[in-house]
Amino acid sequence: MGLSISNALNIIFSEALNNDFKGKSVLMLGKLKIFHNKIDLCAFAYKLGVKLNYSEIKTVGGGLVDSYSFFKNLGFSEVHAMDISDYENADIIFDLNKQVPDELKNKFDYIVDGGTTEHVFDYRQALFNIATMLKVGGKVLHTIPGGGSSINHGYYTLSPSLLSDFYSSNGFQVEHLNISMKKNNFSWNHNRQINSITDILLTMPDYRIFNLRDSEILPEYRGTLICIAKKIKQQDEIINPIQRQWYGLANIELLREMWTTDLNLKQDNIRIGVFGLGLTAQKFFNVIKDCEGFTSNKIKAVYTYENPDSLTSFNGYPIIDAKNLSPNDIDILFVAVAKKSTDKEIFNKLKWIKNSGVKLIRFNDYFNVFSFY
Repeated sequence: MGLSISNALNIIFSEALNNDFKGKSVLMLGKLKIFHNKIDLCAFAYKLGVKLNYSEIKTVGGGLVDSYSFFKNLGFSEVHAMDISDYENADIIFDLNKQVPDELKNKFDYIVDGGTTEHVFDYRQALFNIATMLKVGGKVLHTIPGGGSSINHGYYTLSPSLLSDFYSSNGFQVEHLNISMKKNNFSWNHNRQINSITDILLTMPDYRIFNLRDSEILPEYRGTLICIAKKIKQQDEIINPIQRQWYGLANIELLREMWTTDLNLKQDNIRIGVFGLGLTAQKFFNVIKDCEGFTSNKIKAVYTYENPDSLTSFNGYPIIDAKNLSPNDIDILFVAVAKKSTDKEIFNKLKWIKNSGVKLIRFNDYFNVFSFY
């Protein structure tokens, strides 16, 4: 649980170059260690364009720089550390598995997770707490296990899509997200003469050239997931994201624009039926709820030919056997089926309703909008 020049300090120094920390507050999740002595840290900072006040930097055991002192030296007016106990002299004692109290909401300008959240059993609650404690305009920095030989370091080794999807779904802008792969002993990073942030990045192999499941790679390399996200707006409710990498919601804004038009959502009396009960149908409901002009009364029912679980409703709408589908009940039928063979079969069964004046729209018509990244 700490920061070094090879994982997060370069990003913090970059932030210091581009932002004035005066009057700002920072919260460390855990009392972080700075894995450098004051001589090396000041030298690294100077080469990256940041001048630290050497005489004011305090040290702790082994001559390492004290993290409270470090952040104060960067210009922060308030420096806090949160931990589950006061064992390492944290000034805010709190369990991130629990919901934060009101006095900690919208309180901090920066939150630094230097390897703490992977030790929190309820990772979802930890992320909710971070989003809640951060002020609008504030930033969170994570440096956490992201692959390689991190087995049993904490409860979790995280994927980039977790942070990307969570923050982008909850009013944040992700400014930086990558995995750095480093040899476990770190020595080859420190042996190089470091002159710039670019030099630091060049000491790390590009993780994309490795197969992260390769048994010969895992013992030698540790992956660090590095993310910085800025809170752009305050949301009334923190929500669980849908994983965009696998469920294909990369171009969601474009899709909302298309569905607003194609489903006539700006028309007050439009009547829409949805065919399907699976993941694709759920995806449809997740997207359409934020489309311009959408109100819940514009969807009349969900139709299906098969209902093995005998459900009576889906997303709050009644489920009706498609055999009882009537063109008098709806103006548009959206077929929310992704598998092409099934989609074709269903579409052929429903052609009759199109001939009856109902507009028939297929999820697969928008296949090219659903892209992986």
